[in-house]
Amino acid sequence: MIDGMSFGIDSIEFAKDLLIHPSIKFAERKTKGQNKIHEGFYKNMKFEVFEPSLKIKVTGSIHKFFNNGEHNWNDFDRLSLYDTLHDFCQEFDIDPAKSRIHSLEFGVNVNVPFDPSYFIKRVLNYKFAKIEQLIHKGELKDGITIKFAQFKLKIYNKSKQYGLSYNLLRFEIKILKMQKLGSIRKVMFLTDLMNAEILRELGIVLLEEFDKLIIFEPLDTRKMTEKEGLAFQRMSNRIFWYSIDRAGVRRESVTKYRRLVEKYDGKLQSKVSSLISLKWQDLLLWNSIGISQKDHIFLPGVRSMKNDVTDHSSRDLNCKKPTLFYQDDYEALFENNVSKARSLKCPNCKKIIKHNDGKYCNSRCKELLQKRDSLKNTRKKITHIYEYLQLFDQSDFIKIDPKIRQLLFKDRCL
Repeated sequence: MIDGMSFGIDSIEFAKDLLIHPSIKFAERKTKGQNKIHEGFYKNMKFEVFEPSLKIKVTGSIHKFFNNGEHNWNDFDRLSLYDTLHDFCQEFDIDPAKSRIHSLEFGVNVNVPFDPSYFIKRVLNYKFAKIEQLIHKGELKDGITIKFAQFKLKIYNKSKQYGLSYNLLRFEIKILKMQKLGSIRKVMFLTDLMNAEILRELGIVLLEEFDKLIIFEPLDTRKMTEKEGLAFQRMSNRIFWYSIDRAGVRRESVTKYRRLVEKYDGKLQSKVSSLISLKWQDLLLWNSIGISQKDHIFLPGVRSMKNDVTDHSSRDLNCKKPTLFYQDDYEALFENNVSKARSLKCPNCKKIIKHNDGKYCNSRCKELLQKRDSLKNTRKKITHIYEYLQLFDQSDFIKIDPKIRQLLFKDRCL
């Protein structure tokens, strides 16, 4: 869910107290303009106090802070985020309502039934930008990054990074300028990260950006026509996408490729997208054992939980090892688990739902789906009457409007 972040605090009194905090040892360094910067670390969080303004900048991964600064490969749900921010702010007496966020990183670790490198190598394009190999602390990593002025997108092999025994794919977005979030510009302070609706909207942003990727789908070219096969071969490498510089040709190429993938049943991207959707929904839920008993008084707009708490003194916040899936379970994983679970996508038009009122994106989609289901049921009933033996002829009792008959039976005539 929420991972890296950078936020600022503009308080001279707080800066003075922070410089003498017993948990942080500050070191002094100078900028090119000879201004002093006091720099200190606590676990993985970096504190910088700038002179002479005494403004404070805090940078680091709140997910790693949850794990004592060691790693961020486990699940970090909304309850854990709530408790961790509370502990962090209490430790340093930080007012989260006055801590303005400058950058934010959010994403998911997805347990996939294949080597994450297999998927990473198949990323062909994203908004026609340059795809670069991921570099972390001066070392090349098994992953890719795509950079823009306001944000950057990263996909990498989390299981290889931490030597895990199962396949873990990481997909994340780092917001460099908060304007990128557009309609979610209300994400301004640390308290906003405790708003469940904002977290849900961040999940929608994550899904929308993932669906914009162009993935080299493993299609069966033997079923294609010669023209389709040549087009697919031409579009199945990154050089082709880099070479397009005209907006009209770009739109046409993307549309053509998407149609080929849909026509020949390419499912790789859609299945991973479903896993991302399910993972984000899972992380949004409160822990089933109980709600934290801590007094979250600094969270405006969140209802009081004092009367709702349960005893969870034995609650274990350490993550459980994810269920392992092997290559033989590939189809079972997606068909049985993903298809039956609730998704953030409308079942009729397949578009991402941007509200929290039901499972359809609008009333029109709901009516269309119900009408289609109704036609299917009527077709079954009438077919049963005609195809099975009856005691007497019931044709006179079945009166169907010609237009309805055409809709029900396009391939046969009653």
